[in-house]
Amino acid sequence: MRLQVKEDIAMIKGKLDETSSKEDIAMIKGKLDEISSKEDIAMIKGKLDETSSKEDIAMIKGKLDETSSKEDIAIIKGKLNETSSKQDIATIKGKLDETSRKEDIAMIKGKLDETSSKEDIAMIKGKLDETSSKEDIAMIKGKLDETSSKEDIAMIKGKLDETSSKEDIAMIKGKLDETSSKEDIAMIEGKLDETSSKEDIAMIKGKLYETSSKEDIAMIKGKLDETSSKEDIAMIKGKLDETSSKEDIAMIKGKLDETSSKEDIAMIKGKLDETSSKEDIAMIKGKLDETSSKEDIAMIKGKLDETSSKEDIAMIKGKLDETSSKEDIAMMKGKLDETSSKEDIAMIKGKLDETSSKEDIAMIKGKLDETSSKEDIAMIKGKLDEISSKEDIAMIKGSWMRLQVKKTLL
Repeated sequence: MRLQVKEDIAMIKGKLDETSSKEDIAMIKGKLDEISSKEDIAMIKGKLDETSSKEDIAMIKGKLDETSSKEDIAIIKGKLNETSSKQDIATIKGKLDETSRKEDIAMIKGKLDETSSKEDIAMIKGKLDETSSKEDIAMIKGKLDETSSKEDIAMIKGKLDETSSKEDIAMIKGKLDETSSKEDIAMIEGKLDETSSKEDIAMIKGKLYETSSKEDIAMIKGKLDETSSKEDIAMIKGKLDETSSKEDIAMIKGKLDETSSKEDIAMIKGKLDETSSKEDIAMIKGKLDETSSKEDIAMIKGKLDETSSKEDIAMIKGKLDETSSKEDIAMMKGKLDETSSKEDIAMIKGKLDETSSKEDIAMIKGKLDETSSKEDIAMIKGKLDEISSKEDIAMIKGSWMRLQVKKTLL
């Protein structure tokens, strides 16, 4: 008898028929048993062969089904394993492909999520790296854009902060640079504005400081210049004001100093001028005052000097004038005094001189007058004296003839 295969036997036994599956036949043939894998069964069923993909095999094995993820399929296919990156997994899942942005990849890799900053995203995108400036980072963060001011940029760069001076801000804004004047800087700092005085500006420019003189300040204010008078300068310095005397002004002008004479000072004060008398000048010089004698005044006026006669001095003193007698003049001259004889006085008066007779002198002395006898006159003339004879006396008297007659009669 011919050797029949197990399949044929099974057919006879009724274990197989025309509808039996390849799997049943394989079971009969001993190619399959209870422990055969789904893959073996699928092979028998013709669902798998040597060219079947790992994915098909996994489907047969029940490791994959219609609901399996692309990631599961990729695992089966050997495109993914335990060490595969999230990026690879995402690529398998269709979440990434060749056109995916770096940002998307980073999201997959867990380097980015919904809370990531714009800066982080820019880092991923390659728009930022470790060498990026603070300005670039701020641009990414939306803190800066094309319209941002230089001040804003400087704030970002750390060149400015809340404590920065107005000067620093102006430097950033380009309103100031290394060549800017102190005045410009002060304008920025708010220390100067359009209403600032020239003095304030000069203070800023360093042309004035706290110890500057009033004169310096006035120069700055335009109240003084190179042509200003000493008087103007003194007014500014506070050395002169509206109440200052002419003398003070002259001192300032250099017309007077400590060595100036009283006359010079009086000229300045208007108490003297070119027409002032010598007496006025002497009054100013202190050589005369209200108690000065007429003689002193005359000395000043040039009416008297060291060679002036006593008569001249007496004239000045008012002790003599044009009507004064020669006797008065002689009294002044010291030629007469209270003890002078009448003869001396008569000499002064011109009533006597060197040729005057003794009778004239006696007349002056009061020893003779109009009633004096000839005898008296003869006595004065020295024609008679105490021892003269009566005859002599009679001769004088003119009674000599009478005397002779008497003698004859006797």
